Amino acid sequence: MEQLRAVVNQVTPCETAEQCIQQLTENQEEISFVISSGAIGQHLVPDIHDMAKLNAIFIFCGNKQRHQIWAQNWAKIK
Repeated sequence: MEQLRAVVNQVTPCETAEQCIQQLTENQEEISFVISSGAIGQHLVPDIHDMAKLNAIFIFCGNKQRHQIWAQNWAKIK
């Protein structure tokens, strides 16, 4: 987390998809990116993908193959 804070202006951890959506909605002035687990990301991505100030979504998961199929349909997932 400290390494991430060294390269971005603000790091806001969210524990649920709802918290993430609320944070992105409240912070529409700055460009944002999201790092999510695969399980939460699968439900979160459809709700946030089209947000104008959302630049990228990173799915961080130990089982890449499990999430690769659904993730390939979203352009902002890196």
